[in-house]
Amino acid sequence: MRKFLVARENIENVNVVQSEVELEPPSNVVNEFNPNEIVRDPAHKKQINEYAPDIQDQVRRAYILKGPMQPDLPSFPRTTFGSVKRSFSKSWYKNYTWLEYSEIKDAAYCFYCFLFKKPGRAEHFGFEVFTKSGYRDWKHASQGLKGHVGSHNSLHNSCVKHYDDYNNQRQSVTSKFAKATKESEELYKIHLTCSLDCSRYLIAQGMAFRGHDESSTSLNKGNFREMVDWVKSQNE
Repeated sequence: MRKFLVARENIENVNVVQSEVELEPPSNVVNEFNPNEIVRDPAHKKQINEYAPDIQDQVRRAYILKGPMQPDLPSFPRTTFGSVKRSFSKSWYKNYTWLEYSEIKDAAYCFYCFLFKKPGRAEHFGFEVFTKSGYRDWKHASQGLKGHVGSHNSLHNSCVKHYDDYNNQRQSVTSKFAKATKESEELYKIHLTCSLDCSRYLIAQGMAFRGHDESSTSLNKGNFREMVDWVKSQNE
């Protein structure tokens, strides 16, 4: 029973960072990743630092596209706390968008901390529990979830900021790419329209298209190229 209880000092200081210690890198680093084979249940996910550094962003993107694991079950397993049975509540998803639930382990996890937790130091349970072992103290969940979020500069909120920055960066790149694509399409339409108009004119007048020398240094590159160049100069 005691394993489910949370000491008051832990709830109040879930984001207190302990002294930094160097952690050994994962012994089996994963060098390949297939986005179609990602593990959704948070209890069985590999930690981001277990993947090779050059594919970690690929892993993050795949999980962000899927979003947090928030199963909408008709009921959740009940655990006895003293004389009362309590369980995870799906209503918490609304107040804590980062919350994930593991059906395998009947435990809660943090999606943002999983994605952007920095390895290399040991933290209080409020950080590690929500990314590795899972949070199961449903009796103190109201305090525990708020405690995990912590203050403005908490470890959790630092991960939230990284998540927002990452998403904004991706959206910015997508927006710029879309804009560049649209500009390319417009430019292509202009070039095509110009070429067709010049071709129609030359055909109607029965004039030759090509010249004897169409190189860029030629003084007369032929009717078609000279006309296209003239139209371009009038629209610059």
